[in-house]
Amino acid sequence: IAFAYSVLWVAAFIGIVDSVDGLGSVVLYFVLIACFVWTNLVIKNIVQAAVASVVGTWWFAPESISPCCTMSVKQALWRSITISFGSICKGSLLVPPGQIINVICNVVDAVSNVMCLSHQQRIADCDDTNDINQEKNGGTDRASSASMSSSMSNSDSDDMDSTSSRHWCCNMLSDVQSLLRACNRWSFIYIGLYGYSFSESGHKAVDLFQTREWMKVVHDNLIPNVLFMASVVISGSTGTFGVLVEEVDGYTFSSFHKPITTAFFIGCTFGFVLSSILLSGVIGSAVNTVLVCFAAGPFEFNKNHPRLSHEMREVWSQQVWEPAA
Repeated sequence: IAFAYSVLWVAAFIGIVDSVDGLGSVVLYFVLIACFVWTNLVIKNIVQAAVASVVGTWWFAPESISPCCTMSVKQALWRSITISFGSICKGSLLVPPGQIINVICNVVDAVSNVMCLSHQQRIADCDDTNDINQEKNGGTDRASSASMSSSMSNSDSDDMDSTSSRHWCCNMLSDVQSLLRACNRWSFIYIGLYGYSFSESGHKAVDLFQTREWMKVVHDNLIPNVLFMASVVISGSTGTFGVLVEEVDGYTFSSFHKPITTAFFIGCTFGFVLSSILLSGVIGSAVNTVLVCFAAGPFEFNKNHPRLSHEMREVWSQQVWEPAA
């Protein structure tokens, strides 16, 4: 489906570039790119939810898994494209911008914390300097002390205003971050496992990891980064293959005046989309589902798969599995 849609999209994109000029072409480019990204994210997340459901069935009810053509796969895929389809579409639309906004909020929060600490340090230094000056002057400079106290009161009122504004900003950031809690990659795992809505899935996943004190573990992006790098390499390879086909066989992908660039772009598009769905949708989803199931049902795993459970407990550090109180 992703391949067929990519072929249709590339043909439509090339046709619009050839025939439309001016401001309307920019709007059409934006709409086409947004539809292309969203559609492929929906396809990838459908695969993620289906894989999560199958892995969850193997984890909690392995007797339902048959060696070949199991009904669990068909049922998982059917739920993903029917009952959970709306939640997957909503999550595919909200997760990428939500993650970007979350990163921006974290940066702003860190900067505001640094500014608050520096401001408090500056106030403490001023208080220490005033105390030292009063000890040196004694009771002789009452007039200057009175003027200094009045200026300090004015500065304190300004500090209170700036502090209240900073508190308002911090509260607003915390509210935004609480709304963005659902925008994480674990939402689709919970949708596949339990069939929750998108918002409920994201909050329940975060609550689970916070209860286990595994937030540092789930924030580790090593596997997603490795899979993304592999997709980029595959994308570059397919783009190079497209250039070779264009130059060696004389096959023209479009009527553009830059055939090499067009061939490389088309090859990169197909390679990245298909490899991303295969790697992130299947492998990445399986890894994330194992982590969620290990946090939610370790005893079921030990009961149904004792050897694998023993190996996983040995590999994982004691600090992760049993965090300090």
